[in-house]
Amino acid sequence: MTETQHYYASQVDAIQLAAALSETEAIDCDRQSNGFYEVAQAARVVPELAESQNLLAKHFAIDSRVLPAKKFAAAGHRARRRQARDRPRTGKGSSSV
Repeated sequence: MTETQHYYASQVDAIQLAAALSETEAIDCDRQSNGFYEVAQAARVVPELAESQNLLAKHFAIDSRVLPAKKFAAAGHRARRRQARDRPRTGKGSSSV
């Protein structure tokens, strides 16, 4: 097992340990989730997320999946839509930092 695989395995172990302790020791706590989400802010990055998902499954045995926007919403999440005013200005006479 590589150092990176050990790191990911330790993270999964820590999450599982916390869940097990809260049950066996009857600790009253609210778990935030069963994982985390990486949200594609633009359709062009979805292939990159899919590649990341495949790597997590293949190299680290981490259950991971890519959710389409509708399934993400059905899971109780809301995708933030970029408004025109949120976009950086580009073009003649404007600058970006």
